[in-house]
Amino acid sequence: MGLSGMLPFAKLHDKDGGFLVNDELKIVAEIEALEVIGTLVESKEKTSSSVKESMDVNGFQVLPSQAEALRGIFESHPDIAVEFRAKNQNPRTACMNFLLSLSDMLTKSLQELSYEDLVEAGIALAYLKNAGFKVDWLEKSLNKFKKNIRRRGSQ
Repeated sequence: MGLSGMLPFAKLHDKDGGFLVNDELKIVAEIEALEVIGTLVESKEKTSSSVKESMDVNGFQVLPSQAEALRGIFESHPDIAVEFRAKNQNPRTACMNFLLSLSDMLTKSLQELSYEDLVEAGIALAYLKNAGFKVDWLEKSLNKFKKNIRRRGSQ
């Protein structure tokens, strides 16, 4: 999964400015955690580790604390994920975290958000749309917030 516009294939292979060295690609990423999904719990009795429990909501694994909010989204927008096809749980969980974070952000007051916050939210929204989520309702809310923040900034 990913956005094809982020790094065109031709640029990846460019002899003068490409990223391949000896036909290998090393990717280094800086990741900002929006929310911790689980924590590693090590037991002195066992040699193996386990992750805290998650719940299934419409085929998506989420923390129990996220289940109610996600159920509400699916009740209000039952067709939100009908075109989403990822089978691997990692991208499924990542998309749900984006969705829940965006939904939560749009419940905040204008004073709590900056225009930059909304620009980053737009990037997350584009990711969800590209993955097959029907999030027109979220896009309308985000655009309304952007408009109000621009208006607030011009006062």
